[in-house]
Amino acid sequence: AVLQNHAELAQSLFRHSLDESPDGETRSWDYFYLARLAEVAGDDEQARKYYQSVMSTAGASPRAKEKAQQGLRGELSKKAENQPSHPQTE
Repeated sequence: AVLQNHAELAQSLFRHSLDESPDGETRSWDYFYLARLAEVAGDDEQARKYYQSVMSTAGASPRAKEKAQQGLRGELSKKAENQPSHPQTE
C-alpha cells in the first residue's frame, strides 16, 4: 500500500498491525511508518508522537530507533530531502 501511494490503506494496515500486539521490533517499524505517513501528510505533531513511540518501544529495532531519531531531528522530511547534503564534521 505504501509503495503504491495508498496512504490511507497503509495507515489502516499499520494500525491493524499495532492492534495485534506485535513484538517490539515490528511495533517500532509500525510506529516509524505511521510517523512518515503523518509527516508526508503535513501533520508534524502526530509524526513526532509516532517517532517518540518508536523510541519508547521495548525491544525496538535499533535501525528503527536510528531512523526515528533522524525523523525527530527533521532529517527525513521532504524539506530536508530537497536540501543538498552536507558532510558532517566531528
